[in-house]
Amino acid sequence: MTRDGEVDSDVNPALWQIGWNWLYVFVGAPILGIVLGYMIGGGLGWAIGLLAFFGGPAIAIAGLAYVHMNKSDALADGTEVVKREAAEVARLDGDETETYSLVTNIGDSLPLLPKPKRAVATLVVDDALLLVHDSAAVDLPSLSWSVGDSTNEFYYDQVSGVNYNPVEDKDEEGGTFWVNLSNGNGQSWDTVTDAKDALSAVQDRIRAYKTQVGKQTA
Repeated sequence: MTRDGEVDSDVNPALWQIGWNWLYVFVGAPILGIVLGYMIGGGLGWAIGLLAFFGGPAIAIAGLAYVHMNKSDALADGTEVVKREAAEVARLDGDETETYSLVTNIGDSLPLLPKPKRAVATLVVDDALLLVHDSAAVDLPSLSWSVGDSTNEFYYDQVSGVNYNPVEDKDEEGGTFWVNLSNGNGQSWDTVTDAKDALSAVQDRIRAYKTQVGKQTA
């Protein structure tokens, strides 16, 4: 069963929506201004028409700038909610548990806008296993989130290693996070956020686990 809800982010709803639909406002407002000026007629009609003709594009650009100024905070708020909800789905929580997020941009937007959705994979790192919840998303235009109930469990005795391959462009963050299994299979997740801390945490847990197992079997 999928959980969903709204992202509690401190943004102006009107400007936010104008920004995500800026091109329609930019093109539509002048047309509406001409129509209004013609239909109403007189000085008042043309005053209203001119206001829409020139004011509409200005508001559209303001909305576009507003989205870019606030997208990072809105995404952080959404990612935090998803991380918390994913941990509840995982039912793996404790003082020694660590969580990390891998974020991927998805979807198409109007020109000059960022991609509208973020797929979020939540890594829950425990002493004996790595649990990956990768059925969650944050929708920025609607400021909403959704979290599915499927998870991937990787027990350390079945993991041969984990690695993280950063993107080749040194000016950008992100890359691909890999979990390699002893049977030769593996699974990967792309991310636009850095995963070095997640990699280090998982490697430390695997190392500690296998050291403990080695002592027990010695």
